[in-house]
Amino acid sequence: MICSGSRSNKTFKPKKNIPEGTHQYDLMRHAAATLGSGNLRLAVMLPEGEDLNEWVAVNTVDFFNQINMLYGTITEFCREESCAVMSAGPKYEYHWADGHTVKKPIKCSAPKYIDYLMTWAQDQLDDETLFPSKIGVPFPKNFLSMAKTILKRLFRVYAHIYHQHFPQVVQLGEEAHLNTSFKHFIFFVQHFPQVVQLGEEAHLNTSFKHFIFFVQVPHHLICSVHIYHQHFPQVVQLRRRASMYLYKPRVRGGASRRARATYLTE
Repeated sequence: MICSGSRSNKTFKPKKNIPEGTHQYDLMRHAAATLGSGNLRLAVMLPEGEDLNEWVAVNTVDFFNQINMLYGTITEFCREESCAVMSAGPKYEYHWADGHTVKKPIKCSAPKYIDYLMTWAQDQLDDETLFPSKIGVPFPKNFLSMAKTILKRLFRVYAHIYHQHFPQVVQLGEEAHLNTSFKHFIFFVQHFPQVVQLGEEAHLNTSFKHFIFFVQVPHHLICSVHIYHQHFPQVVQLRRRASMYLYKPRVRGGASRRARATYLTE
């Protein structure tokens, strides 16, 4: 919904549509109208009297569509050669596994990983047993757990875009859409304290402690993405000093030992 004003209507995967005439479609229209007011904090709030599962379902579909469009604008820059590893910065990379077609985590390029991810997410969203759209059909007991996994993995696309492709996003004039979409995502996942899982890191700057996710997102990414989000021009000007602000993993054996990348799969 947020990216409707984007210069590019290109999408990476087909857009996921919520059927008209369903209650979820009405919720989607309500969310779109609230977003139009510009108050993202208000937009993520569960409407009075509505079911949490349905609200999470509608917003998960929306974030899928937002990221689908955002990534679609930069696919020409995200190639096998330039993004040989799916990463969010030099110290962290993602290996793909879905537990079904790919059971053992595999190392792959960013475009391949995101293709796997978006195809997998689309399959989950299209599964009526997981994301029922018809009135009266109950959500499964593991619905929120599945939604968390989808949102956690979608976050990785945001992280990759910010870390690897933000200059191209600026070049295309899409940074406002990316930043607004990401802020919307952050507000949504931190709005439901009953399902928040906080993993405090003592070494993080306290200014980033308010980013509390109900999906288990590594806090080093939040720190680095915030820098790109809010302070990218300064980082460009002070490139040599940028490392002072970025999270550095602790390394055993002294500073001379090369830090190993952390691999994330779930």
